[in-house]
Amino acid sequence: MDTPATDGCWKGHHVILHADMDAFFAQVEQRDHPEFQGKPIIVGGAHHHREGEPYRYGVVSTASYEARRFGVHSAMPLIEAVRLCPDAIVVPVDMERYRTASRAVLACFESVTDTIEPVSIDEAYLDITGSLRRFGSPEEIGRNLQATIYAETHLTCSIGIASTKLVAKIASDARKPKGLVIVPPGNEQAFLDPLPAVAIPGIGPKTVERLASLGVHTVAEGRTLTLGTCQALFGTAHGRGVYRSFRGEDDRIVTPAGDPRSLSREETFLPPLATRAEMADVIRALSTDVARRLRAHHLLARTCTITLRTSGFVTTTHQCTLPEPTDDTVLLTRTATALFDEKWNRTPLRLIGVGTSELTSNVQGTLFSGESKDRALDTVVDALQSRFGKGAVSRGVGSDHLLHDLDGARRDRPEEQPSP
Repeated sequence: MDTPATDGCWKGHHVILHADMDAFFAQVEQRDHPEFQGKPIIVGGAHHHREGEPYRYGVVSTASYEARRFGVHSAMPLIEAVRLCPDAIVVPVDMERYRTASRAVLACFESVTDTIEPVSIDEAYLDITGSLRRFGSPEEIGRNLQATIYAETHLTCSIGIASTKLVAKIASDARKPKGLVIVPPGNEQAFLDPLPAVAIPGIGPKTVERLASLGVHTVAEGRTLTLGTCQALFGTAHGRGVYRSFRGEDDRIVTPAGDPRSLSREETFLPPLATRAEMADVIRALSTDVARRLRAHHLLARTCTITLRTSGFVTTTHQCTLPEPTDDTVLLTRTATALFDEKWNRTPLRLIGVGTSELTSNVQGTLFSGESKDRALDTVVDALQSRFGKGAVSRGVGSDHLLHDLDGARRDRPEEQPSP
């Protein structure tokens, strides 16, 4: 439903706008390369590809809508994407250009409201409740924002507007690209009911399979499930979330960026990693990066978590509470490695993640406790990376597994070089 509501129907409700850029990375490439216009574009791990050879490594970061018609989608192995769309133009990720475009889009958001919650480089929630009096109806604000973004960046976005974050996000995805879908208060169920269950964020393939076994394929059918049934199927917390999502219930507010509640880093590898040595190398790299980000935010972590996903897409997590809150690289690495050794069942892994949570402010630093040699080395490395870039120096991280940039740029594992 995208019929604009009368002003009165929003009274007493938040007005939440979810803006999602259309095929963002691919759209930037098409904007900056006019010869790409109207052609299938795949943005992904093409850095180490040699012309004339198949794409052995890498995944799709973004595909243009022309490529999506062939079944290409994000996170698909690059070799499969090229097989589906052999005429596609494959370009490597250029994160610096995408960041520049993202900052320009954010400036457009800020012209509407200062209550902005960035979700990623290409999407954000805006609370425009206080903007109605100044800028007009939700529809006027949405259309004007789309026009402003295009005028400033020559990029398009899709927008959903509703009284909850959940429904606004689903609405922004309902009519891509360049869509504007408004769901007035009281119309949530009419909008959601016809949608497939998979349209609900957080309902993935496994959940869809379980729901299908019960004859549940749409949101309307999902609303027939009781809370008890949902929790029996999916666990207490996830089951409650599924139950509430089918009803469009969401009490989250738009929260401007501030101190994170958790910091984590995960990497996907194609082909999957097979040996403990290379996995330990990755864990060391991930832990090093998470620790650096903790220090950058002046935060300490009380909990460390390891995430493992097999080549068969079975995901497990394992966590522990640290002896004391820390941002120490060596301690996080040792803890994550120990958790890994407890959980790994000797099968190849396509994803490894290291996370920290229960974060607290590092208000004392090392003022009274004295600085260890490890902490002193962390400080030196941080300073060198800040001045010369993250690639200038690293501590104890092998070079066989180059990781993604934090916001999505892939630097794929290079192919083995032929012998001279």
